Amino acid sequence: MILRIENYTTGFRILNGDTAILRANHVKWYRDAISYEYDDKKGMMELLDLFGTKSNLIKDERLCGEINWNWGIPKNVINSVIVPPWFWGGYVYNPVNSIDSYYLKEPEILSNRPGNVEYYNLIRTTDNETIFSITVRGGFISKPKIQIDYHGSHIDEDLLAFAVFAFKSIQRSSRRPLYT
Repeated sequence: MILRIENYTTGFRILNGDTAILRANHVKWYRDAISYEYDDKKGMMELLDLFGTKSNLIKDERLCGEINWNWGIPKNVINSVIVPPWFWGGYVYNPVNSIDSYYLKEPEILSNRPGNVEYYNLIRTTDNETIFSITVRGGFISKPKIQIDYHGSHIDEDLLAFAVFAFKSIQRSSRRPLYT
């Protein structure tokens, strides 16, 4: 199943064909946190600290997961010079009442990309299974086309919201133009 992300000034929509399955807005312009809604449910990423390293995912006023920053090391020496240490690592989503956790894997080697295409995968850590992939085409001169290739038939809107949240964080940390 292929979904696409449509950006606008204060947020984004995830579309399946012409139907919006998730609508999200940025909570504050200087934060990555988002509030989102789908069907009759509302969710929000509530920041728990000043630096944004820990957030709760609240859905319909109930805690449904935690988002934590996992510190990592840069992939190569060049990244350690260009990217400050506070951007090393990535976000991990831990749903409540589940042993699974998820993270968005960014491209390994940026120079081997064909054309101007980037691929990101949402990975479940318990079995390293790819839940869906995000493909970004273009974006330097024209508006980027962002597509989600969902590998299953059931769409988990909370995972979609987390993935776009993590995607925006990766874009910001690598100093590329913000797509969301």
